[in-house]
Amino acid sequence: MVGAVVVLWLTWVLLYHLIPSLYAFGAVAVALGIFTGIVLGVGRQGVDLMAIRLFLASTAVLAATPAVCGGPADCFHAYQIGVVAFGPFGAVLMAVFAIPTSVVWNKGASSLRPELPWRRFSRLKSWQWALAWLTAATFLLALYLSLGIPAY
Repeated sequence: MVGAVVVLWLTWVLLYHLIPSLYAFGAVAVALGIFTGIVLGVGRQGVDLMAIRLFLASTAVLAATPAVCGGPADCFHAYQIGVVAFGPFGAVLMAVFAIPTSVVWNKGASSLRPELPWRRFSRLKSWQWALAWLTAATFLLALYLSLGIPAY
């Protein structure tokens, strides 16, 4: 699972760092995006694992492209906003190619059944749900404050 994402990230990084003039051509990014979606669709995996792989791949693509920033804090904010915005958006764009590839590769849509044990969430106790929501709220508050958004 992780190996394909690392190989695709290296493809994006090496191609753009060996030939920097390719940044000017949008068709190269589109072709690499289609290639990434097709490669991530190959293999036997559920739709939930595919979504995780697509999100990781879109985040890796974001990390492979240089940010336009003035210093470390600006770069951190650029990547922080990029992960929140481009992560899901890039995953959806690559899923357009990954899902049909997976259906064709596995000779049917039956292989897209979820693989992770999602039923365990229905058995959580109320204090576990409260802890999960408190953790999520703390993470979102930390993200909010780290972006420097004023609280007024």
